[in-house]
Amino acid sequence: MKTILSFIGITALFINYTYGQLTLEAELRPRYGYLHGYKTVYSSGDLSSGITQRSRLNMGFKKDKLLLKLVVQDIRTWGDVRTLNLSDDHFSIHEAWGEVLFSDKISLKLGRQELNYDDQRIFGSVNWAQQGRSHDVALFKINPVKNTKFHFGFAINEDKVNVAPYKYMQYLWFHSVYEKFNFSILFLNNGVESAATGNTHYGQTLGTHFNTNLSDKTKLSGSFYYQFGKDVANRDISAMEYKIDAKFLASQNWTALIGYEHLSGTGANDTKNKSFNPLYGTNHKFNGWMDYFYVGNHINNVGLNDFNAGLIYKENKFSAGLFGHYFTPDAKDMLDASGNPIKLGDLGIELDFFFNYKFSKDISFRFDQGFMFSNDLDILKGKSNLPSKNNLVTWITVHFKPTLFKSGS
Repeated sequence: MKTILSFIGITALFINYTYGQLTLEAELRPRYGYLHGYKTVYSSGDLSSGITQRSRLNMGFKKDKLLLKLVVQDIRTWGDVRTLNLSDDHFSIHEAWGEVLFSDKISLKLGRQELNYDDQRIFGSVNWAQQGRSHDVALFKINPVKNTKFHFGFAINEDKVNVAPYKYMQYLWFHSVYEKFNFSILFLNNGVESAATGNTHYGQTLGTHFNTNLSDKTKLSGSFYYQFGKDVANRDISAMEYKIDAKFLASQNWTALIGYEHLSGTGANDTKNKSFNPLYGTNHKFNGWMDYFYVGNHINNVGLNDFNAGLIYKENKFSAGLFGHYFTPDAKDMLDASGNPIKLGDLGIELDFFFNYKFSKDISFRFDQGFMFSNDLDILKGKSNLPSKNNLVTWITVHFKPTLFKSGS
């Protein structure tokens, strides 16, 4: 790692004095977590706590028809490496891409990169996770007319089965902006290789996302996606997601939110896979911060209805928010471990709140707290004889993100 960072430093100095615009940023993000029922309802032995840390160095370069970005990172848990440590495997490259600017309307971006589209429901950087998400992708970008974008991306992962979440992936994204309205259309073809047979099965996602300003104080956004094709087990897919969110600016400091999201699910007697999969989205952003749904779990399951509301306060360097979710399953029955059908009622109520203080331009402090008052969520998660159906998580984060230097010619 020292050799790589030394090389970056020498390269940065060379570019700084010889070429165009260079930006070098650092990011340190230690986070303490107390997890009493995180991702699944609490049972004996599930309690954990500790500190994780993201350490990143971001380098960006621009000159003439060329853009480059390199992001190296070290992700670790405090105490998991000896104090007299020689080396470890926590270091990785998060982004490494180059972009050719053929004109002001056409470019080609190649390499390891984050994919962020719309509200990040289908494609997102998962910035909440310390490691984040990035893809090895070739991306064509076209801006044919003002306020219109067209992207075509594709990925080919040949060497190892199930290392990447897909073997082949292609997508088309169209985005158009108007005075008080913007919308996008996304088509994704996702090829997943079966570890059992070696065959690649393709599932498709087609849908739209929109934002509109109903007035100076009221904004509306929503999405609709439909999935079809085949899943990794070669079952037919027929699934959908739709969502509507409203934001009301009550005053200069207060904002109220209300919304509903539906993600279809598969019932005990369904022969098709009716479970919507948000695939590569930033799932922590949706359906509660305690991550019971779609954050590494709840795939090919009974789906979800999420009725939610929130309130946000902002003043100067301080912000706070309170959010509530009422969860019910889409499919009302599921199979237990013995293959017998079980009826499901509502899953529970989750309350999340945060406090954030921006101490300076480069330093911020954040406190997050989540409570889940579960009902049939324990059945869904396969738990029984629980000491309590109440669960909570706490995170305390300190975020350092200074610009080390920025130069240009």
